[in-house]
Amino acid sequence: MLVFIDESGCTGFKFGKGSSNFFLVTMVFFDDNKLAEATSNSIKELRDPLNWSKEFHFKELPDKVKQAFYDKVISNNFFYRSIVIDKRLIYSDYLKGNKKKFYNYIVGQMVAFDGGYLKDAKVIVDNSCDNAFKTELKVYMRKKARENGYTIKDIKFKDWRQNSLVQVPDMICGALFRKFERNDSSYYKQVRKRENNLWRFK
Repeated sequence: MLVFIDESGCTGFKFGKGSSNFFLVTMVFFDDNKLAEATSNSIKELRDPLNWSKEFHFKELPDKVKQAFYDKVISNNFFYRSIVIDKRLIYSDYLKGNKKKFYNYIVGQMVAFDGGYLKDAKVIVDNSCDNAFKTELKVYMRKKARENGYTIKDIKFKDWRQNSLVQVPDMICGALFRKFERNDSSYYKQVRKRENNLWRFK
């Protein structure tokens, strides 16, 4: 299993002063290399017709490019699982005041929520993620996996030039973040058919 991970939102708790209300993590799963390669080729085929040489990064894309990405890529054979945390529901000062502990908590939830798909998986995380998130992800993810009786084969950090598939969880995260943060489901409706599970922290 190949797994690609990205996150959206911030870890701040200054609501109304720049902090997002939500933080979410998306894991995109490919059963084998052939399926992953097919999706990678779909992304590559988009570039010439769109005259787009930059990253497919949700926040920076014109609407027409977003739409083209979803039209082309979401038809491929993969699935995703996402965790959505409404930070306004977190009352623990321990988590709110310590980014490392907050990330550890999120990673623990990811592993508990993996549906068994992370066993022996090769995991690739978007290298543009928050550095603290990346550090905690690698260490704590392995720890929580061992506690749950399995191992993760490999965890690496790559940017979109090194592996184009890190753009897939980014685009799904963007659609989900807009749904929850802005109450706008227009893009979520297009990615939903690839959804294996969406878990909301309560």
